[in-house]
Amino acid sequence: MARSLSAAQIALLANSKYIVEDLIEVYASDGTVYYWTTGQFEVSVDTSTTSTAQTFTPSNNISFVADIIESYELNNGNISIQLTTLDNSSPSIAGSPGVISKLATNFLKTRIVVNKMFRDSTTFVADSTNLIQVYDGNVSEFNIETDESVQTVTLQCQSVFN
Repeated sequence: MARSLSAAQIALLANSKYIVEDLIEVYASDGTVYYWTTGQFEVSVDTSTTSTAQTFTPSNNISFVADIIESYELNNGNISIQLTTLDNSSPSIAGSPGVISKLATNFLKTRIVVNKMFRDSTTFVADSTNLIQVYDGNVSEFNIETDESVQTVTLQCQSVFN
């Protein structure tokens, strides 16, 4: 699918001096919204789904975001997002205590939006003006696996258009 990339993005891609980060928006059924990034640094940006700049918090808890394959055809776009917490007594993701129990209570109405953002790998400056939204869907399945020290939550997400 053709994208309208800025001159700065094209230059970064051509020079391979960039880091790609996922910006993940989680809209819980109670109205709470979580903003997480797979990057190392906090970033404040205005996405296509937010009306003002929101701060995306870095999260080492996001252990996996499935690759998103774009298509011109109508299909079920499925992705998986895996979250891991090291404290079973008080599970928290990116400084968001209680998020696991909140998502588990009514996960079927949880909306997930994923944007890609470029960051210069030498200066670590984020290109926050040219985000690429790559996914917008809802959680269709929610799975928790727990062992003695780690709790892993897998969100299976589904969208008709991806």
